[in-house]
Parts: sequence; structure tokens; C-alpha cells
Amino acid sequence: MALGIDIYRYQTVTDWNAVRSAGVSFVYVKGSDGGGPALVRADAQVRGAQSVDLPVGLYHYAQLSPSPEAQANVLTAEVRRLDATGLPPALDLEDPHRPGPAARDFAFRFLNQLRANGFQSVTLYANTSMLTGINADTIGVPNTIVWAAQYGPNDGRRHPLRYNGRANIHQYTSVGGVPGISGQVDLNESLTELPGADMPLTQDDINRVANAVWEQHRPLLHDWSVMNPMWVWLVGANMGAWEAATRPFPPPPNPEEAVQKLAEAIAVPLREELSQRNGEPDADAIAVAIARRFVPTEPRPTDQQT
Repeated sequence: MALGIDIYRYQTVTDWNAVRSAGVSFVYVKGSDGGGPALVRADAQVRGAQSVDLPVGLYHYAQLSPSPEAQANVLTAEVRRLDATGLPPALDLEDPHRPGPAARDFAFRFLNQLRANGFQSVTLYANTSMLTGINADTIGVPNTIVWAAQYGPNDGRRHPLRYNGRANIHQYTSVGGVPGISGQVDLNESLTELPGADMPLTQDDINRVANAVWEQHRPLLHDWSVMNPMWVWLVGANMGAWEAATRPFPPPPNPEEAVQKLAEAIAVPLREELSQRNGEPDADAIAVAIARRFVPTEPRPTDQQT
């Protein structure tokens, strides 16, 4: 079990180190509302949490319009813009929605769109009356984290969650206090381990990996004499199209060996990139797949021995 907070413009964080030292281990920030970003952008709060290595995610306040899919896309854009992938993106389902079939349909479509956008896990926030009214346990969207709000006397202390459904997070007060935050703040307790957002690598991510590989091998380019023919070819593959145009390289003598060596080079920065997001899922397999795209098995018409 871990302590978490959810914040918006009403909370001013004066010292993120104090927040972390107080035992807070995860943070949700309001990122969007209805058809657009939150009135006050989440940038400062997200950057603050990230500065002390706290997992941070965004939540979306649901309105009646536009469509659930459009609202999910707004949240997705903010998550990507801020790289707020420490926690699954969350749907905040409360007023003006009411418990019943319409709210259930909204939640299903919104969360399903998040999944379609590449998130492996998603979060549904609501009070226990809403969760019961939409039968959240059978919402039908895989890997849904249920975030249940129930305060009891709402005195700033944690009281047992009295809810018959499944819950992964309990928001237990709206009048909590945390060192480093001025004013009252919502407090939450995770009841299970929380995953990250698990977004797939984007083209920008792949570019960062490629650049890291290039930087890793740049020093070798200054001393060709120490490189065997295989590494000459591998570095050439990493140099990019502009260098290949002026110094084309033939296929390596053993393409499969080249794949494995290039994959080893790619895997190092790839693991670093993935670890900043949500661990190292299949880094080696991804590296091999990328390497295979770089290694030709037949000479191209423009290839020539140098």
C-alpha cells in the first residue's frame, strides 16, 4: 500500500522534496477537461513530480460533450506532450454525469479509446455510488484500474473502504495535509501495485535511441584502423542516410552476426529509454527487430566496396 495525491490549480506545491519525504509515492494531476486541456495546464506540477522521481499521470474531467472518443484523444495528447507516463491515464467520471447506462457507455468508450491510442492500462475514477451505478466491475475494458472515492467522515484520516466492487486505489479524504503543499489536498492509498502507462515507442522515441547509438560509436569514427570490417559496416549503418550516400557500405559477410552485434548496440540506449517510461519490456527483442531493418542481405545497385 502506498500514499498518493491528486492535485490541480487549487493546490500549490512549494517543496516537492518535502512531498516525497512525507511518503507520497505517486501523483495524479488534472490534465484535461471536456474538449480541451485543463484551464491551468499541468506542466508545472508534472515537471515538479518528475523532478523528484515520483510516478505521475494525468486525469481527465469528463463532460457531456464532445464524444468520449474525442475527450480521450485530448487526454492522450496531453500525456504525450508532457511524457506523463508514470501512471495509467485516468477518467474522472462525476458531475454532470449520473450513475446509469449513459455514464457506463461513456466510460467504456473513453477507456476503450485510450487503449486504442496505445495505453495498455487505464484508470477509472469515480465515487462508489457511481462505480456501483455503472457496474464498474464489468465495464469490459481490459487492464482497467479502479480508483474509488469514499471519504467516510472526511476528517483527513484514512477510513476503511466500504465498497463491494473491485478497487485498486482508495481516495479517502479531500482535506488531507502534506508537507510541501499549501492548503488541503486529496489523499489516496493504492491497494495494489500500480502499473505505468505502457505507451509504445513513438518515432521520436526511436529517434532518441538512434541518436544515442550514434553518440555511443562516434569516437570510433576517428580511428578506423582499430575497427574490423564488421564494425566498419555497423558504424556505417548507424551513421544514417546522409553518410551512407557519401560512403556506401556493402552487406556484411555474415548478416545474422551483424544483426546480433547491432542489436547489442541498440539495446543499451533502448533499455535506458524504456526504463524512463515503464521498465524494460522486451528491449532485446525490440532491438533485434530494429537491427534487422538496418542489415541488408543482398547488395544494392549503389553499394560498392571501399
